[in-house]
Amino acid sequence: MKSYIAELIGTCLFTLVLILAAGSGAWVVTIFAVFTLTMISYVLGHVSGAHVNPAITAGAIMTNRIAPMRGVNYIIAQLAGAGLAILLSKWIGLGTMAVPHDAIDWRLFSAELVGTMIFGFGVASVIFKRAQPAAAGFVVGLSLFAGIIVSSLMLGADAAQGAVLNPAISFGLNLITIEALIAPLIGSMIGMWLFVLVSEDHLAIWKSVSAMFRIKKSSGTTDGSNNGPLEADRPMSQTF
Repeated sequence: MKSYIAELIGTCLFTLVLILAAGSGAWVVTIFAVFTLTMISYVLGHVSGAHVNPAITAGAIMTNRIAPMRGVNYIIAQLAGAGLAILLSKWIGLGTMAVPHDAIDWRLFSAELVGTMIFGFGVASVIFKRAQPAAAGFVVGLSLFAGIIVSSLMLGADAAQGAVLNPAISFGLNLITIEALIAPLIGSMIGMWLFVLVSEDHLAIWKSVSAMFRIKKSSGTTDGSNNGPLEADRPMSQTF
């Protein structure tokens, strides 16, 4: 239960900061996002892994870093945290809410996907404990920064809307669109699997992921790899 509360609080704080920063300029929002996420990673990483992002949680599920049901509960907690941030911003009387568009903007979709792919690629090094423990929070923050920079370059200076790379934040900003909600999920999964392909035993992980979505005849069994259900239930990183 503590991990779900941590995800709710972390996502609420992250969303609230960005809601209040909206309209302050792209670079200001980016700096706020990077430093806030870095802080949250160090403060809550040992409790829940500090995903605070449904896209990161989805990528963790698809690489067997977290059990599916636990991951779903994380996403529910994250969306609840974003909803709480909306209420707090209205209570404060500050913040700018975006106006979602109707038609799909495929350029924005691509920017969200590629940006979150880069973000997920970097975060995967923390999930798989390949990053140095003392630097894990900075790796997460810098990965977000790299993803935002690339997505911004893809969109160009004349873009009406920037990439968010976080469906919970998009929900908090009233960006209920295909680009903001679906593209980051796909991008994070691709990015994390790219890391798995270059760094981990991808065949063993693929078998364990496949096993998660099959009906098991007996509980408590694994495929013999180091990536079974017991590992999947651990926080993203217990070394912050």
